[in-house]
Amino acid sequence: MANTVVPLGDLKLHLGIMVDTSDDVLESMCDGVLAWMEGLTQKTLNGVLSVQYQMSGRGGKIIYLRDEPVSLTSVEERDEPDLKTWTAYDAADYETVGRQLVRIAGTSGPSACAWWPRGLNNLRITYTAGYTSSTFPADLHLVVVSVMQVLWNENQSAVANPTGVQREKIGSYDVAYFQSASASAGKMADTALGVPVMQILARYTTISVQ
Repeated sequence: MANTVVPLGDLKLHLGIMVDTSDDVLESMCDGVLAWMEGLTQKTLNGVLSVQYQMSGRGGKIIYLRDEPVSLTSVEERDEPDLKTWTAYDAADYETVGRQLVRIAGTSGPSACAWWPRGLNNLRITYTAGYTSSTFPADLHLVVVSVMQVLWNENQSAVANPTGVQREKIGSYDVAYFQSASASAGKMADTALGVPVMQILARYTTISVQ
């Protein structure tokens, strides 16, 4: 997905780039960095998207969502015994606290009780999650620009000294193939220019459990 959370102008200002000739390369690299970050954290970071997933209820009172939803759309339970019909819970029967989806005793749903029902893939949760450029956390922004600095430095070094870089030249057509940003980012150390990249990303890494 194309970058929607870190303005190109911010990247260029941080990297000290004043011209527009590298804009496409920068955007592609930033897309790769954000994809790498989403892969590590298993969270929606780049843009606000609709998320829907099914899960198996374990009888607990709290479900830990993968994301902190911008807006919770619905929570549904699959009826037994046919397991074909979905019944929505009333909004008053649950609340969200950060990533926690907390069951409140109510009257809705096939299981009107104070905990989420046990079952196999019996719960379906729909919400919108993610960030815009105005809500993207400052520490994640710092990770993006710091990793981009490292990748950009590597890119410029490879351009200046292309030893080991695959290159083809056919007549006047000359192209060099560089490692993708997402792959390069994945081989980075735990820090980038003194920024504790992995430590910051660990704050956002989540596992959906009950």
